[in-house]
Formats: sequence, structure tokens, C-alpha cells
Amino acid sequence: YQATILFLMGKERSPNKQLLVKKIYKWVETNIPFYNQTRKGWKNSVRLNL
Repeated sequence: YQATILFLMGKERSPNKQLLVKKIYKWVETNIPFYNQTRKGWKNSVRLNL
């Protein structure tokens, strides 16, 4: 997935449609196993798309 899609997926699944960046990272790592096993460069991409 592209970083923008990851951000939107995490945000849309949150109770009030708002998440801290740290919680978006955690959501992605928990729900999309690929990102739990890769380098952490994807986190920069998510942060830059905010």
C-alpha cells in the first residue's frame, strides 16, 4: 500500500476518525503484517503525508 492509503486506513478505522501518528504506526504494524517485518522507512512516508 502507498503511505497515503495506510494513513487513511488507520484514521478511518479509529473510533473518532482521529489518531496520533504513533497510533497510526501501531495500527499499520498490527493490521498489515508486511509492515511489521520491513524497514521503518514507511513511517517517514506516512508522517510526510499528514
